[in-house]
Amino acid sequence: LNIEKIIFKVVQMKFLAMHITNQKLSFNICPASDHVCVCDRCVKKDTELASAQARLREAEVLLNSREAALNTAVSERKALESTVTDLQLHIQEVQLDLHHHQSHFMQTPQFTGSMKDTWRRLETRLVEVDSGCQMEYEFKLTAALADMRQQHDKQVRLYKDEMEQTYMAKVKRASVLGDEQLFSEYAHEELRESTLRDESLAAQIASLQKEARAWQDQISELEAALSREKDLSCRLLAEKEREIAEIRAKMQQQLDEYEQLLDVKLALDMEINAYRKLLEGEEERLKLSPSPSSRVTVSRASSSRSVRTTRGKRKRVDVEESEASSSVSIAHSASATGSVCIDELDVDGNFIRLHNNSDQSMSLPTSGMRGAQLSLSTKLTLLANQNVLLLLTDAHNSIQLQSHSPNEWRSATKSCEVQWSKMSI
Repeated sequence: LNIEKIIFKVVQMKFLAMHITNQKLSFNICPASDHVCVCDRCVKKDTELASAQARLREAEVLLNSREAALNTAVSERKALESTVTDLQLHIQEVQLDLHHHQSHFMQTPQFTGSMKDTWRRLETRLVEVDSGCQMEYEFKLTAALADMRQQHDKQVRLYKDEMEQTYMAKVKRASVLGDEQLFSEYAHEELRESTLRDESLAAQIASLQKEARAWQDQISELEAALSREKDLSCRLLAEKEREIAEIRAKMQQQLDEYEQLLDVKLALDMEINAYRKLLEGEEERLKLSPSPSSRVTVSRASSSRSVRTTRGKRKRVDVEESEASSSVSIAHSASATGSVCIDELDVDGNFIRLHNNSDQSMSLPTSGMRGAQLSLSTKLTLLANQNVLLLLTDAHNSIQLQSHSPNEWRSATKSCEVQWSKMSI
């Protein structure tokens, strides 16, 4: 019935395709005024034709599969019919054999009856025969009967052996057929079980693939989130580093400004002290009474701070001087930046001690120091980690240079001009 339905569908699809082609041919004959409508209808019919052809192909595929199934079913039916005919022939043969043996065994009493008749006839003849020959006839008769009985027993044994052989052969054949049938049933059962296992494995594989796709999607989402977090953290880190750099630049700028302010403060303090000392010297030279402003005790102290810059290390020098002749007490704090710094400074301007902090030799300029003018007759070189003492020995401004390592420096008195306008280190 399914095959007939499929054939009917195929015929219907073919008829529909022919109808569509006929309509297309009729559309080609239409006038030009209806060309647009005809084109639309052609497109619609083309789509219907394509769908019909697709359904036709599906129906043909289904028909082919049904025909293949039908052929297999027909072949199986023929095989079963042949087995049925073989079994029927085998049953007929068995029935004939049984009938033959039954008739043979039914005829055996008749044979015994005939033997009795012959025996009776022989007895009558023996009665008629002479009494002298009776013993000879009886002996011959018994011999003939024994021979006949032996032949009969032999035939019975032969028939019995043949029946047993045929029976055993038929039993073996039936057992072989039964075993083949059981084997075929077992094979069909295994085939069904393997089909079910394949279906279950296919379902498991599909579920595992679906789960794997879900895990893959989750992994991709997590990787995207991780990349976003990484980008965000990189941006935040860059912003923080930029802020840190800005803060460091601001701190460096403030440190530089603070350093400059400290330098200016130190220069101003030293200049004030120098002017005060000059004023006191003039008062002593003129033997004037000290003014009330000169009796003021001044205590100046600048807190020492350790500032790290790119130019070097700041060193603090504390100078405290007490004058017995005057009532002025002065405390100075000086610091310097650069390779050469002031190690010790006399408030009266009698001497100054310089120190080279760097690992290289530095040459003292003959003129042009910052905040002071120093004119030397010769050029001096200050070695690494070396101290030098500039000493004002007389009123003619002669300076004596003293060093802590006599091998490297010569102690000498050199004439130079020292003009202190202001001091700033």
